[in-house]
Amino acid sequence: PVRIFLSMIAVQVVLLGVLFWHNWYNALFVFLLPMCVSLYVTAWATYFHHVGLETKEHAEASYNILHRGYNLMTGNLGYHTAHHTKQGLHWSKLPQLHAQMAKDIPATLYRQPGVPFVWSGSEAKLELSDEQVAALGQARPAGS
Repeated sequence: PVRIFLSMIAVQVVLLGVLFWHNWYNALFVFLLPMCVSLYVTAWATYFHHVGLETKEHAEASYNILHRGYNLMTGNLGYHTAHHTKQGLHWSKLPQLHAQMAKDIPATLYRQPGVPFVWSGSEAKLELSDEQVAALGQARPAGS
């Protein structure tokens, strides 16, 4: 996996180099700056999925956000435990996998999304009741 990652970085650096050589202005504003902003936004969005959790168990290693609007805008990033369990699974199938795993995910590992999805109690931790967790496993998630 590390070799593949490094080879993809090399491909990007070469392509960006060619683009900068061809037209540095367009390469900067059309490619490099959006790439940097995207990396920052991704790091910012995923920080709250992991902050304060020290474990190697997939079911306990990340917070989940079930907010419909948040998941619509982030490609189901809120189903973070499911994402870590099967990293290559298509984003549209994460709600279904999350529903299958819901009984194994501690009820304390759910959060509200941040602004602009929730203005009050932004990124607050939630604790689901046993009934809510059971309902997650029985409900047919949106998009499935």
